[in-house]
Amino acid sequence: MRDTDQSLLSVAVDKFCTLVDASKQHVALAVAMSADDVFVRSIITPSGLSDTQLEQLAIVEAVVNLPVPPEEICLDFIRLDDAAKTTEEKTRLAFCRRERIDEILAGVEGAPLSVAVVDRDVQALHDAVFSVAAVSGQAPIRYPFGLLLTEINPRLIISLDALTFEIYPVRIAISDPADLQTELRQQLSHCWTRCRMAQGVDALTLETLICIGEGLPDDAAWLAGLSLENGQGISRLALSMLRDSMFMLSDSATPSDEVLLIALGMVNRVLR
Repeated sequence: MRDTDQSLLSVAVDKFCTLVDASKQHVALAVAMSADDVFVRSIITPSGLSDTQLEQLAIVEAVVNLPVPPEEICLDFIRLDDAAKTTEEKTRLAFCRRERIDEILAGVEGAPLSVAVVDRDVQALHDAVFSVAAVSGQAPIRYPFGLLLTEINPRLIISLDALTFEIYPVRIAISDPADLQTELRQQLSHCWTRCRMAQGVDALTLETLICIGEGLPDDAAWLAGLSLENGQGISRLALSMLRDSMFMLSDSATPSDEVLLIALGMVNRVLR
């Protein structure tokens, strides 16, 4: 959720409240935040630490790494290793400013809704892509792969695994398709090089580059020309089946592919 989305959240909450009043059911709201608002860090800890101990370590990491007082930070963590099989485990920490969470809670104050999950928009996009690929019968997606977003905030998301992402802005506002193809190929190649250097990636190529949104020519041959290395697959995500199955209010505008996928990724969360 970005600063400009606060009014949109209010509109969405009002519409949800109308549905809730009609159905008399409880509704849980899952919200995806902009990845720019979330600081992610991995640490190695002795296995067997309790959640309370990990939370205390997370607070220490926040004090050391963030220029914000710990009382102004919200944090969460996830264990990545099986503690029963090793003496150490890797833990992924996530931090954001408490004011961002407060803004979300303020947006639903007084409504018959509970905020159940808050996550990064890139994580929701990643999860939704796998869901759509599975439902549509597409070939399994392998890491590392890229998501090229072309509409709201043009950027390249490189997924290295289920939780690790590198995000790079790209420029696609070029009118001449030939110039755009050349410029975009250079940008993507540069982003991939930066990612490999920053993350120590062994892979020489992205397995797949998936284009999401409008703004690129529909010519399949043009997309194939974007290949950074021989053998890289480039595709568009098939969302027509998903759109046909969506429940839309009669006065709702059709959401962009990016917004649609973020919503799908958040809806599919397992709530505990």
